[in-house]
Amino acid sequence: MTDSAPAGGYLSRHRGPVSLALAGGGLLACEAAIWAGWLPGAEGRVLATAFEGATVGGLADWFAVSALFHRIPLPGLSRHTDLLARKRERLAEGIVEMTETRWLAPDVLRERLAGVSFAGLIADYLRDPARRDAVRRALRGFVLPMTAALEQPALQEALAAGLRQGLTAERLAGVAGRGMAQALAEPSVQSRLADVLALSLRRALAEPALRDWLTAALLSALADYAGEGWWESTKLKLARLFVDGDDDRERVSHLVGMLVVHADGVLREVENDPAHPLRQELAATLAGWGSRLAGGQPATVMLGELLRRVLEEQWRPEGPLAHWLAGARAGLDRALADPVSPVSQRLDALIGGGIAHFLTHAETRDSFDSSARRLLVEVIESRPGLIGDTVRLSLSEERLPTRELVRQIEDKVGDELQWIRVNGAVIGGLAAGAIAMVRYALG
Repeated sequence: MTDSAPAGGYLSRHRGPVSLALAGGGLLACEAAIWAGWLPGAEGRVLATAFEGATVGGLADWFAVSALFHRIPLPGLSRHTDLLARKRERLAEGIVEMTETRWLAPDVLRERLAGVSFAGLIADYLRDPARRDAVRRALRGFVLPMTAALEQPALQEALAAGLRQGLTAERLAGVAGRGMAQALAEPSVQSRLADVLALSLRRALAEPALRDWLTAALLSALADYAGEGWWESTKLKLARLFVDGDDDRERVSHLVGMLVVHADGVLREVENDPAHPLRQELAATLAGWGSRLAGGQPATVMLGELLRRVLEEQWRPEGPLAHWLAGARAGLDRALADPVSPVSQRLDALIGGGIAHFLTHAETRDSFDSSARRLLVEVIESRPGLIGDTVRLSLSEERLPTRELVRQIEDKVGDELQWIRVNGAVIGGLAAGAIAMVRYALG
């Protein structure tokens, strides 16, 4: 307790012992007064019996409350004490089951996602000029590994034929698509793209705006769940005992922080493990995207136009085509690495135009929202045990030892449980007093 603790803090934490002391002291005082002749026999006996009942009730409820958190070495009864520690696994599984089936069940998440505009969040983020610059830099880093397409044999052969017929964006579009397909199938390109993507996601997780949005969304979901009925509200109150925080916002912020730390840890594993399963999934996705580009996606038209301009600027008539393309790739890499080069400025202009289009066209944002919701639901449904495993890990003995868990619960609810001991003493005293008065009335 600090010096700033309120004066009533001691009583609020010791209501049970105080009530038991008053009951026991009252019993001793009454017995002494009766023995000394200071209290009439019948009336004194009724009062003494009431204090006796209060003492018994206080002791019984002291045992009941203490048995939740500690082992009490009483013959025949000790196996019924230390209940939280003994039932830890059942408590943890109950929280996991409630999280998986109610709080974060796929249908609940789908319903919540229906009202979330991811595009709106991104648009709000991109309205800050400094953030737009950060996004442009990240996208430039994502484009840089794609220059490997310039040294693919398919691109070299197609360029040789294309140059004879004239460099047109339409012709280069197909060439770019096939070259991109080959580049995206290269393990080295896939690995570099995975590194860039993991780093970008880790930077996004460090943004306070993302944590604030996740906290607000979970608080709204908890409020809706608590309003469904008495049973849901009771389960929610029980679950609050296992999460740090003085109120729901602090608890949810704590959970969001844990999720962000867990996600950051996964991304670090992706960065450090070349054989990580997520890298393999990204490689498969990139290969599929490359196949679609080779099939003539609209994005290949933009790639063809960009490639035509780059080739016009970087064209050198001397040397074989392969050597020229290698030099073009090296020059393009240097140009992209220099943020003030004409190529980087043109790329920034294209990215800036895409951002402006995203901010000003509602249909583009609606399409993005639909795709994002569908992808999130597919990920959640394809990994049904992911959420439960995360919660189970946070409640495991390694992360939260049993004694620490019991201590945290006792710290959170111990003061409130003092009222149980007070009520036991009061009810015991009233009941014993009433019985004594009935006996006295019946003679």
